[in-house]
Amino acid sequence: KDNVYNVGDIMYDSIKLFSEQLYHSNVLHKLSLLPKKYYVATLHRPENVDNKKKLTILIEALGELNNKVVIPLHPRTKARLEEYSIKPNENTIIIEPLSYIDMINLVKNSLIVLTDSGGLQKDAYYLEVPCITLREETEWIETIESGWNMVVGTNKLDIYNSVNKFSYKPPSNRVELYGQGSSSVLIAEIVTKYFKSEA
Repeated sequence: KDNVYNVGDIMYDSIKLFSEQLYHSNVLHKLSLLPKKYYVATLHRPENVDNKKKLTILIEALGELNNKVVIPLHPRTKARLEEYSIKPNENTIIIEPLSYIDMINLVKNSLIVLTDSGGLQKDAYYLEVPCITLREETEWIETIESGWNMVVGTNKLDIYNSVNKFSYKPPSNRVELYGQGSSSVLIAEIVTKYFKSEA
């Protein structure tokens, strides 16, 4: 349509910009982690963490995976774990929420991301890390179609099977679904051109 422009996703610009500053992050060293030898998980959605049964299943499933699982713990989730007396096992590394650069570094070097976050699904895609979505749906259908994301809900078997599939057959041929990481430049050019034409 006239005056509608597809410039990509400005979140990708942000990831590319701050990825150049990862030398500032020592999060892997602090947690004694080796690249591609651990998973990252986040949980915060009310339908998961405010439901004792679902939260118990998810924490148990994450703790039974074949690699260490690092969980930067959302305050809401922390409160529910305490309220429900759910104790993560020793395979699960619970940490405080991270800075943006530390989180990018942690995700970039992980083997798989498991999350109920909308934004982190896309961050994982930008950073070329397979994602398992712990929800019944996703807004980012294109990440499913491209083979980089699987929606599994809170079913233990589905979680295990998805981790195994990504571990033994990682996705390939990542397509630039969200532009080239230059959407801010394109936006500025379009806006500048528009105002010049109006002058």
